[in-house]
Amino acid sequence: MNRLLKLNNKKHNGLTLIEVLIALTLGLLFIGVVLSFYLSNKKTYRLHESLSRIQESGRFALEFLTRDIKASGFHGCANMRGLLARSPLDPNGLGYDYSQHTRLFGIEAADLENITNQTLFPIRHPLKDLPGDLTIISDILWIQRGSSCVSEIQTQITTSRVSIINNSCEWSPDDIVLMSDCQGSEFAEINSSSLSEITYKMPLSRDFLPGSLLVKYEWNAFFVARNNQVLATEAINTLYKMTRSGELIPLVEGTEQMVFEFGIPEDLSIANNVDRFVRASAVTDWATITSIRINLLIQSIETQVTNSDEGVTFVGKKFNEGKRLRKVFTSTVALRN
Repeated sequence: MNRLLKLNNKKHNGLTLIEVLIALTLGLLFIGVVLSFYLSNKKTYRLHESLSRIQESGRFALEFLTRDIKASGFHGCANMRGLLARSPLDPNGLGYDYSQHTRLFGIEAADLENITNQTLFPIRHPLKDLPGDLTIISDILWIQRGSSCVSEIQTQITTSRVSIINNSCEWSPDDIVLMSDCQGSEFAEINSSSLSEITYKMPLSRDFLPGSLLVKYEWNAFFVARNNQVLATEAINTLYKMTRSGELIPLVEGTEQMVFEFGIPEDLSIANNVDRFVRASAVTDWATITSIRINLLIQSIETQVTNSDEGVTFVGKKFNEGKRLRKVFTSTVALRN
């Protein structure tokens, strides 16, 4: 009987203190390995996600800018040289100037305060309407262009009235358009439109033959701006486009900085020749520009993505706030002749 009780007592004995400590230690080690593996994977995932987003943002930003730059000066015909689009919109001659000299214009951010309407294209300067919580921190590029939507003139009934083949562009009253026959262009402001006919508020100076083109006029400004209501360590700079009407359109979030360089030829007789690239302040004649080099610095939206404080050097300045991931994108775009 006593032997049975002793056997039962042995079967019900608990773990010793050493065994408990060993089990806890092994459990903690296991949890530590799993937690370390999880945190490492999470950091790697954040790093790859940020890198993918940076790549996508850089591609989109270059695409937006390249598309407008290539279209600068478009008026319905291929050749821009020698074209001057006269404007009957303003009888005092202070209307729209559209030529190879004014199809685009750049300025460095530091010089923005010295720019007036008179030193830009002689049209409204919309950057003065920028919301108070935004500050431009990059170069600015203004572009004049015709849109990709084009209508063909069937008959010019009078100098203030034309019939068109179709109104697929959905012309509206007050739209500014370019009438073009590849010999010259004129600005006009639409008074009324229907599916087959358009009238202008002021008469054109000459007749435009059947087959001439009707192109909607666009005027866009591109720049990077920072939100002043957000701490500098948390602020996300954004690439914006501002239209002729003053509409502010955010394009790519995370565009930290943007710099434009303009290709200038020494010999103007050689087509598309570039001998050097200069900043906007060094350009003396915008008609001589043959290409534009776009320099973008794109940052990750999330902070603490990298442990390094090394950062990235962009156009001579170091960027390393918030331990964000950063990448430089560069592209050179040739202008139409």
